[in-house]
Amino acid sequence: MPPAFHGQDFPYTFYTGPNNRVANGTAAIIHQKFITNYVIHGEPGCEQGACFPRYGSGKNALSMNVSEIKVVKDPWATERCDFLVSLMEFS
Repeated sequence: MPPAFHGQDFPYTFYTGPNNRVANGTAAIIHQKFITNYVIHGEPGCEQGACFPRYGSGKNALSMNVSEIKVVKDPWATERCDFLVSLMEFS
């Protein structure tokens, strides 16, 4: 969740109800469901019409903020990332 610095998603990850550190409770619940689905099923799955894409040649990522969830092209995709992704294909 924005501003998405390391650790600032903590209130969303451990959301238990309304508080002043979470701007959108629904976004927090969706965030938790993605994490829970990944732990239980090995993939984040879909929540409320937003499907967490598998990263690969399409360089798709999920953009989440307090007002929308959408699939976007990874703005940080570089040749280095391509190399790391190619290593995963052989494992």
